[in-house]
Amino acid sequence: MSTSGVTSLSATRNSIIRGTFRMLGFKKNGGVRPAQEVLDAENTLNIMLKSWQSMDIGLWLNREATLYTDYQSSQYYSLGTSGDHATLTPYSTAIATAASSGDSSVTVDSDDNITDGDYIGIELDDKTMQWTTVDGTPSSDVVTLDDVLTDDVAVDSVVYNYTTRLSRPMEIIEARCRQSGDTEIPINIVSRNDYMEMTDKDTTGKPNMVYYDPQLTAGRLYVWPISDDVENRIVMTVKYPIELFSAYNNDVELPDEWINALQSNLAKQLLPEYPGQVSAENIILIRSMAKESLEAVTIFDNDSTSYRFTPSSRRGY
Repeated sequence: MSTSGVTSLSATRNSIIRGTFRMLGFKKNGGVRPAQEVLDAENTLNIMLKSWQSMDIGLWLNREATLYTDYQSSQYYSLGTSGDHATLTPYSTAIATAASSGDSSVTVDSDDNITDGDYIGIELDDKTMQWTTVDGTPSSDVVTLDDVLTDDVAVDSVVYNYTTRLSRPMEIIEARCRQSGDTEIPINIVSRNDYMEMTDKDTTGKPNMVYYDPQLTAGRLYVWPISDDVENRIVMTVKYPIELFSAYNNDVELPDEWINALQSNLAKQLLPEYPGQVSAENIILIRSMAKESLEAVTIFDNDSTSYRFTPSSRRGY
């Protein structure tokens, strides 16, 4: 038996929209429509995707993020593209050769994951973390900095770097405090009331409680206690926002199983824009397909877990 060996579908913004127009019955030229109609369909598609996220769909959008903490200073951190230092792609190394205040470069144990323009944090002797950016491609483990050091740096001091800042998460699903040596302790995610009712928010220690307020453009992550060590990182599973379509060849940021639901539900959303142009029979079919396909994939899009049942200790049960 000869098979293709292919297990995934290739879908782009244009292929989804063309498939949608064919569902509507516009089969001429393979579902190709005037440019403005395609742009209007793209806008409807983006709005629909965002509304779907409010239904808590998207296991594939759960990402592992890292937030770097300050030393005894921050009750909360801003999470967003212009916020505090947090990323999906964290890297770390250590100082190989002691450096002095005023130096414009440092020698690290390894520069393998450090690139020009990266954000880089260096642990100073005063226990704070100095953040700057990398100036040029490192060579022989020597990293040139865009800003000079503001304090001395000892051998084995931690160095963190990353390329892209975290976008605003929609939700924090779970969190841990990763300490020196990469050991982790669980962090409780609490409600706004639970956090605000705490009387002493200036306590310092290892963070073990967070409250997340997603806001509009940058979320706020409230942390308790305030971190007492820059080697404390908050590692968390976040619900990431789905990427919008902005060009004809943008790939679909959904699993293959969602393509039918995407096309049929977009067709349903577009029905009011084509009064009298879609047959009554086709309208009924589209609405049925949209409902059934969305229900099927939302059931499929669930985290597999186990349940434990224990018998009651009370008589009669």
